[in-house]
Amino acid sequence: MKPVPLHRTAVIVLALALGGCGGSDHAVDVASARTQLAMGDRAGAIVILKNVIRDDPGRADARYLMGRALRAASDPVGAEVELRRARDLGHDRNLVVPELVGALFDAGTYRKAVEESEGAPVAPAASQALVFAIRGDAHVALQNLAQARAAYESALALDPGSTRAKLGLARQALTNGDIGGSTNLVSEVLAADPTSGDAWALEGSIAQQRGDIDEAITAFAKAVDVQPSELRSHVDLISLLLARGRVDDAASRLAAMKKLGPLALPTGYANALVAYARGNATEARNAIRAVLRYAPEDRRATLLGGSIEHDVGNYAMAEKLLGDVLEAEPDSMPGRVMLASTYARSGRTAKARATLAPLLATSGPGAAVLVLAGEVALLEHEPARALGYLERAATIAPESIPGRVALARARIAAGQFDRGIADLATVTATAPAQAASDVLMIESLLSRGQHDAARKTADALVARLPADARARNALGFVAIAQGDKVAARVAFEKALQLSPDSLPAIRALAALEMEAGNDAGAVGKLNAFVARDRGRPDGVVLLVATLQQTGAPAADVIAVLDGAIRTNTGSAVLPVLKTDYLLSRGDARGALDAARLGQAGIPDDPAMLYALARAQQASGELRQSLSSYARLASVAPDSALSYLGRAEVHAAERNWSAARDALRRAITIEPAQWPAYRALADVGILSGDYAKARSDARLLQVKWPARPEGYLIEADALAALKDTAAAETVLRAALDPTGSPAVLAALYGRLLADNTSDRADRQVVAWSAKRPGDVRGMLAAGDVHQRRGEPAAAEAWFRRALAVRADDPVVLNNLAWVLGKRGDPAALAFGNRALARLPRRPEVLDTVGVLNVQFGHLEDGIRQLKHAVALSPASAPTRRHLAEALAKAGRSAEAGEHLAAATHLTRGDGRSGAADKPTAVR
Repeated sequence: MKPVPLHRTAVIVLALALGGCGGSDHAVDVASARTQLAMGDRAGAIVILKNVIRDDPGRADARYLMGRALRAASDPVGAEVELRRARDLGHDRNLVVPELVGALFDAGTYRKAVEESEGAPVAPAASQALVFAIRGDAHVALQNLAQARAAYESALALDPGSTRAKLGLARQALTNGDIGGSTNLVSEVLAADPTSGDAWALEGSIAQQRGDIDEAITAFAKAVDVQPSELRSHVDLISLLLARGRVDDAASRLAAMKKLGPLALPTGYANALVAYARGNATEARNAIRAVLRYAPEDRRATLLGGSIEHDVGNYAMAEKLLGDVLEAEPDSMPGRVMLASTYARSGRTAKARATLAPLLATSGPGAAVLVLAGEVALLEHEPARALGYLERAATIAPESIPGRVALARARIAAGQFDRGIADLATVTATAPAQAASDVLMIESLLSRGQHDAARKTADALVARLPADARARNALGFVAIAQGDKVAARVAFEKALQLSPDSLPAIRALAALEMEAGNDAGAVGKLNAFVARDRGRPDGVVLLVATLQQTGAPAADVIAVLDGAIRTNTGSAVLPVLKTDYLLSRGDARGALDAARLGQAGIPDDPAMLYALARAQQASGELRQSLSSYARLASVAPDSALSYLGRAEVHAAERNWSAARDALRRAITIEPAQWPAYRALADVGILSGDYAKARSDARLLQVKWPARPEGYLIEADALAALKDTAAAETVLRAALDPTGSPAVLAALYGRLLADNTSDRADRQVVAWSAKRPGDVRGMLAAGDVHQRRGEPAAAEAWFRRALAVRADDPVVLNNLAWVLGKRGDPAALAFGNRALARLPRRPEVLDTVGVLNVQFGHLEDGIRQLKHAVALSPASAPTRRHLAEALAKAGRSAEAGEHLAAATHLTRGDGRSGAADKPTAVR
């Protein structure tokens, strides 16, 4: 007979003693689990307790032990559930409360930990001291430092030997810069207990603050050795190893964590860190999202999550996460820098500048801050200001590669091209292992048309870094510039082989396939790219754009979007894209359904709220749209978008006063908001307040003298006031500063209306003479005649343009259309020439499709018109042309569908059915 182990015998004896008073059949199992837990066998205890709870779910002592076991196994979320159940079932709260408060802290739910710790005290005093110490740690995490100190002092008053309280005070001393005081407290703890993992971890933090990273690594490694179950020490050690570039060592430590607590939140965070360091954005994002799902208040995890979203281009989510970091820790320099970079990358440079301002106002902002400030200035087309920041950064960190590359970019932008190129060559010579300097040099040389020099640089980069995908991409772009598409394809395919997630490479390869007429090949490559990494919205965005360009059925596009949305549940990019796509097709109801579903999953995302408001507006739900815009204003108070949207809604309601108020609010928030100024002037025209429209138009001219809109609106206002001479004067004065054919067309039309066609013709000739080879003036004149129903005069101007630019697809398209109106069979030849040059432009497909139908090639025409509708589903004229062709072919049901869609689109955008001609390809 196999002997019974001694500890098992003792458990049985104890269980029999306890069970002699009528205990349940599971008393032995509970006692056994308690022993297993005491011996460190958490897994064994959990197995036993699961069976007990399955048979007797109301057993409080089993629930309590399960909570302790799960917490020890680094499952604080599961521990919380069991401990609350144990308390509710009447288990001794003196035992439950310290464990429950500890589990809440371990889970990163710091506010809940504080709230739970503020209940009635527990006994004995040492247990209450532990509760106070945990409360102090939670207050530190919430940046409530005064409350934290009070909690620690209360703990020490009850238990002068409380290790957790002493270490809490030591952390506070370290935070306040008192390294000596912190060191003394830690030494005191280690003298009493050399196996205190928490003390060794704090010793590592002290060394880290002194700048001795290697000593810090040693201390954290000691913490892990003496207390391997404390996974936070593993995280700190992994962070430092990654900071030292020891990625493989960090991965080894992560493997050890996964054995100790595979589902624990610290393990998830460390997994995200290591994946991020290795460039695996998908794995990193999935890991950190899982952490944040259970620990939304963990600022370190929130910062990492925001950084990952920033890097993959999910700027709306990055803004939300990084905003949460700054709300909790306004002095977080990494959070502020990353948020500013997010604003800059998403085009909100004013917000980026404002976010950086507090850091720039300090006595020593640091090189990284100055480099980002310089890059923001470059985005705002202020190279002189950028140079100021970047030259300061270079004096602080002269060896920083990003800083030196950014400085060279600023010099090139400031007109110091040769010096900038020389700087980049120096960076390459001193740091040959990086590619950034060469890539910028190649881009700059290509922008100057110096293809041979760019090719020489690219060849040298590939020879130096043959395994770097950026080098192959650079070589590919040079080959495209030189017209060598075969070499370009080879380079991009090699880049994709080296880096399968290279978006520039897959984008270029898809473009090459489409240019070669291989639409299926382009879509196939992108499908494969997206399939291997469905966590990257940018790949899905590119696939959707390509499907639209190739005229794919809407069902195919929606299927791609829906699949990606299911994978990226926390991203607003894809639901917003689906909403926009459906709006572009005139499917306002479908767009509204998509926006509502997306917003339900991400209720306070600014981009999602904006999409919902626009979908409601397009569906005629104007009151609901105003409500969504108001919510957007509360979520993103520094954005003018909500007020611009409200102005559109008020204008649709003909509430001109409210529209003006909303636009003024938009201008107050963003003083450089051109659309708001433009809309103010438009409101004046629409409301019949032409004097106000004229004054607002003049303000546009002052602020943006090179844009045509201010002059055009003023001319319209003057014409409405019957002052046509003044309108003509305004348009003449605008010709030179704007160089706009729209201004010329407006002036030409007014001169024709005054029956002064000779003066009108002379104006176009004079405009074109100043711009040799530019046919936009002739096209503008032809368009005016076309709109006036004068095809012979329009043809004359288009033929004059053709004499200047015989292969211009715009000229060919417009001439084809007007010849078709005149019944000239030559129209189709001109249309086919335009289509050969622009095979995917819906306007050209519309022209040729209508002509084919007109001249008896019905099926060809229907096919081309369907392709045009697929590419531009919101074009009412194209829908109408397709309906007419289908009716002519006897397909009345299909014709009715497209005619109904055209009618709906015409009503929705307020345009009349007079738009009989496709928009000229400009």
